[in-house]
Amino acid sequence: MTFRTFRRKSLDLLSKEWLFFSALLGLVVTSLWLGQLPTMHWSDLEPIGLLWGLFVSIRGIERSHALCRVGRGMERLPAPGISLVILGFLLGMFLTIDVALVTLVPIIFAMGLRRRIRVLLLASFAAHAGAALLPFGTPQNLFIYYRFQPGLLEFIRAIAPLSFSLLGLFLFAGALSGARVEAPARRKKPRELRKVPALLYLLFFLLVAAAVLGLLPSGIVLLPLLYAWLFDTETLKVDYFLLLTFVVFLTLAANVRTMVAPWFHRGEDIFFLSALLSQVISNVPATLLLEPITPHWRSLLWGTNVGSFGTPVAALANLILIRLVRSHAGSTEGLMKPFWLANIPVLLFGAALYYALRHL
Repeated sequence: MTFRTFRRKSLDLLSKEWLFFSALLGLVVTSLWLGQLPTMHWSDLEPIGLLWGLFVSIRGIERSHALCRVGRGMERLPAPGISLVILGFLLGMFLTIDVALVTLVPIIFAMGLRRRIRVLLLASFAAHAGAALLPFGTPQNLFIYYRFQPGLLEFIRAIAPLSFSLLGLFLFAGALSGARVEAPARRKKPRELRKVPALLYLLFFLLVAAAVLGLLPSGIVLLPLLYAWLFDTETLKVDYFLLLTFVVFLTLAANVRTMVAPWFHRGEDIFFLSALLSQVISNVPATLLLEPITPHWRSLLWGTNVGSFGTPVAALANLILIRLVRSHAGSTEGLMKPFWLANIPVLLFGAALYYALRHL
């Protein structure tokens, strides 16, 4: 390998995984500032293991081609704008935000929709709202639930006003979107459904989700990992840089707690700080940074979920959406302006709702 090739690949890696290397740099700088090595306990890695199991289970479901069957009849449903918002909400709630987007984007691009980008954004927003409702819907929810152990009903009760208010907003917008199917979709013949892997990985997903909720021991996560390692190694190819980023941020969090904990005491501080940090470093790293320094888990939950709207980097799911649109449309030329115009009002709506509920 020549030096030029090595430099090009290194720059490509830095630009692609900037979040990991930024976190690593932050860990080094804060450790030098404090004059101490970062510490981590093995128990801190347990939620990382659960997240790994969820990633593998989700990828297995995706590779079984089961998800592609979900939207085959969507063109025949009335009011596609409303129907796709509801589908996005349900997919986000039950199959996590990443899977929801991986499912929604090809469905919407296959439907021959008028005002496709508008409907795509509304459906992806609804997926964020649905994913916010359950502990395993997003990585930040998983970490908050695992750390604070509020109980499933208390967790849902805390975030439901945001989740369902956003759903109502997006349903209203979907009804006014003017979306309709203009022509029959021209799609390739669907791939054959792999029924056994689909059922197995769905079972694995449910088992790991039960472990997240504390209904099963966390060791159950070994089932999908061992199955994939023995029989389906392709499914193990998940985003390991993302998992490593979580590990780095967990160790960075201890340093941050020492440095800034005395500055933030009220729940409103944590809400606005987490929402603002999400705009710059994404909501999952913001969660990992702030979780150790606050008892206000509800404010953190709201802040990081409201904070997923806004800039393209506010949530890793936003970057996934942009990559998916680029792969289907060839570019993001028609996406970014509507993305900004739609995201900022939703971010402000979520912040106003939090403030209003806090002061009722």
